[in-house]
Amino acid sequence: MVSIIIHSIKILFRFMDFEKKSDYYFMLFINSIIVGGIFSIPVCLDYLLLIKLPNELLSVFISIITFGLLLFFFASAILLIKEMMNFFIAFIDKKNRLFVKRTFNRKYYENTMKLDSEDDIKRQLYENDISYPLRRLYKGIHYKYYNQDGEKLEEIALMFNKLFYKRLICSKEHVKKKILWLLMTLLTTIVTTIYLLIKHFTNFQSFYMPIIILTIHNIYYFLSVGIFSMVIGTIYKENLKSKLLILRFLKKGI
Repeated sequence: MVSIIIHSIKILFRFMDFEKKSDYYFMLFINSIIVGGIFSIPVCLDYLLLIKLPNELLSVFISIITFGLLLFFFASAILLIKEMMNFFIAFIDKKNRLFVKRTFNRKYYENTMKLDSEDDIKRQLYENDISYPLRRLYKGIHYKYYNQDGEKLEEIALMFNKLFYKRLICSKEHVKKKILWLLMTLLTTIVTTIYLLIKHFTNFQSFYMPIIILTIHNIYYFLSVGIFSMVIGTIYKENLKSKLLILRFLKKGI
C-alpha cells in the first residue's frame, strides 16, 4: 500500500518540473482537500435524508438530482479557487519576445508551444484600455534552461500570494451576490440544524420533511453554482488584465 502511494506521488511530481509549479499544485491540492472536507458535511446530511425516504423510486430520482447538483457545486468551488490563484508562466523566446504559456508542461521545441501574446490577450478582453491594480499581489520565480539543441530559454512563473482568498472576500465585484450567498448558506444551515435537533430530541417522523429539506438543499446548490459562475467570469477577466500588465512590466526589464 505504501509503495503504491509513493509511486503515485512520483508520477504526480513528473509533471512538476520547477519550484513554483509544485507550489501551485500543492496549494491547489490542499485547498481542494479543505473544500472536500467541508463538502463532506452536506453529502453526509443529504445521504441521511435520502435513506429516510420510504419510496425507493422517489429516493433514486431525488438522489440523482441532489448528488448531480453537489458535483457541480464542488467543481465550481474548485474552479473558483483555481481562478483566484491565477498561476501562469511567461515565456521569453530567443528574440526576447514575451508570451504567456497556455499550458504548464514544458515543451523543448518552440514550434509546439501554445503561447498567448499581448495581442491575443487583448482580443480575449475585447478592450484596449487596461487598468487593474496589481500592487504586490504577485510573487514569481525567474529561471533559465537549455533545450535539446543547447539553446538557452527563459521562463518566469507567477502566482498570487497565499492570501488569494482576499480577492474573493474584499473585492468590490458582486458584493450583493456574495452577501446573498452568505445569507443563503446561513439560512440553509439553520433550517437543517433545527430539523435535525427536533428529529433527534423528539423522535419526530414525517414523510414530507426530508423531501422539503432536500429541496431546500438543491435550490441552494443550484443558486450557488450560478453565483460562483458569475464571480468566476469576473475573476477570469481580471486575470487576463493582470497577465497583460505583467507582460508589459517584464518587457521593460528585458
